[in-house]
Amino acid sequence: MNFNKLLGVDPLKEIEEVAKMCREGQAEQLIINGKPFSEHKLLITSISAAMNTIDNRGNVLSASINVTLKEAPDIPKVVITPKQGGDTNAN
Repeated sequence: MNFNKLLGVDPLKEIEEVAKMCREGQAEQLIINGKPFSEHKLLITSISAAMNTIDNRGNVLSASINVTLKEAPDIPKVVITPKQGGDTNAN
């Protein structure tokens, strides 16, 4: 992924967001050209970053990252339903 300040993004902020997703094990849908890449959500298992352009004040103007992805396991949703016919008056 490439991030460029001239395209309206803060490269360091974007890298930190991706790193946070990796640390927290946050699975997300990968969308490429408006379509899901996979029917499953993906986990970021590792990232590496490079600061490509830095101005004379030390501001990062462009950066790129490589990410390693793996499909996240499907986690079934747990639905809790109340018991039927039980005593609803607790004394």
